[in-house]
Formats: sequence, structure tokens, C-alpha cells
Amino acid sequence: ADGLYPLWNEADITKKANTVMIKNISCRCTPKMLMQILDEVGLFGTYAFVYLPARASSRRTSTNFGYAFVSFKDSRCVDNC
Repeated sequence: ADGLYPLWNEADITKKANTVMIKNISCRCTPKMLMQILDEVGLFGTYAFVYLPARASSRRTSTNFGYAFVSFKDSRCVDNC
């Protein structure tokens, strides 16, 4: 044992991913707006969380980096994106 552990096991390799990265998001989009869009396209109730990283702005608003991560409750929902 060399003290190194894999980040995954053999069983995980056959599983499908349930988290996706969405790119080219408008910098003015907020997490609430993104969730509203996901709901409108028929994904309401299928995602567990939405992460939209944002940077602080010199103004009183913040902007995002143009991408988000969405984790779905079931990997079958990923195919609907």
C-alpha cells in the first residue's frame, strides 16, 4: 500500500454522470433566473442543486463567470439537457 487511493472505484465507472456544466450563460443571469429557465424547459423538480459562480463587481451587482453546474437527481435527466 503506497497510501494512494483512487478517486473512484470500478463500480462508479459504469454509472452515468448526473452533473452537467452549462456554458455561455449571460453574465447578468442569476441563479434564480437559471432555475426559472430550467423549470420552463421541463426540468422542474429534476435537479438537486444549481451552482452559478459569481464575481463581485465594483458596482452593487455581481456578475457570473458564464458557466454553471447543475446536479440532477437522476442521471437520466442529463439526456434531456
